[in-house]
Amino acid sequence: MEELIRFIKECGYQRVKKIVPLKGDGSDRSFFRIYLENGSLVLVHNSPNNPARKWENLAFLVHSSNLRRYGIPVPQVIAEDLHRGLFLIEDLGDNHLQDVVKKVPQQASLRTWISAVELMALFHSRGPLAFDETVCPDGSCYDPVFVIEKELEYFRTAFLKSFLGLNITWDYLKDDFCFLAEKAGTWNCDSVIHRDFQSRNIMIHNGTFRLIDYQSMRYGPPEYDLASFVIDPYVSVPDSWKKRAINYYTGMRKDFNPVRLEYLMLTRNLQILGAFAFLGIVKGKKYFLNFIPRAWKILRENGLIRKNRNLRNLRKTVETADSHVKMHGHIAVKLL
Repeated sequence: MEELIRFIKECGYQRVKKIVPLKGDGSDRSFFRIYLENGSLVLVHNSPNNPARKWENLAFLVHSSNLRRYGIPVPQVIAEDLHRGLFLIEDLGDNHLQDVVKKVPQQASLRTWISAVELMALFHSRGPLAFDETVCPDGSCYDPVFVIEKELEYFRTAFLKSFLGLNITWDYLKDDFCFLAEKAGTWNCDSVIHRDFQSRNIMIHNGTFRLIDYQSMRYGPPEYDLASFVIDPYVSVPDSWKKRAINYYTGMRKDFNPVRLEYLMLTRNLQILGAFAFLGIVKGKKYFLNFIPRAWKILRENGLIRKNRNLRNLRKTVETADSHVKMHGHIAVKLL
């Protein structure tokens, strides 16, 4: 804590009234609200003790500056120290889109939720101008190789193997995964994606949307962010809302590809399950386990798995996992 106070004072804020730890997210970063005489700021600490964290800090700093320069509403970085992994940023409060959808009357929350699609379209239109590919340590494109390594294999190893205890091999799913990765991934560098565009990463501050957690942005198909938004497991919205969001986005993007959206909804769904299992079990962030049942339900209802013959082993895997869940009560509690 002394290091944090020293950094704050180095930034010119000599009188700190109170420092309150904030609930973190899926990363290893720590967040603190700094109460000053006039207002408050948020301090982010991400110790650069390994190469991945160093790259994450650099990506956050560079993307924050570039996105703001091109009119995309992200928090302002007031001060930073990359050597110590410290950032003093604008305080956006605690109101996420997730909270609005859960708390306010349905019609009002529908209007707010649908309006977030405008923020997505803005990000997609200006993001390519703001994007700096040199700060992407794991590649700058959502290409088929990335899809397999970071999404599909993540699902197999973290969710199927570690979480459910199923010994589903790479060889068994290889053909399905390669087919899916080719359909979902792209080598195109014309568009940029946020890669985690969901209700927890959209804040509402002074009546306007603010986008956060954009360190993983990269070249990719814009339909990916739309997929992330409409199958967001943090909120339960009716299918009619999802259709409206898709139609609204389609009206703003004439190059929208509905077929690719289907494949991306599946890859994103698998990535979500892998991430929640990893965060909940390996990282000990049990909060994320609460959202696995909804993500699993979405996967079970995915029409692409049922109708596409190139995904027959993936379909059988989901069926096997479902049977496994029903046979093991302690796992069923997690999923059903």
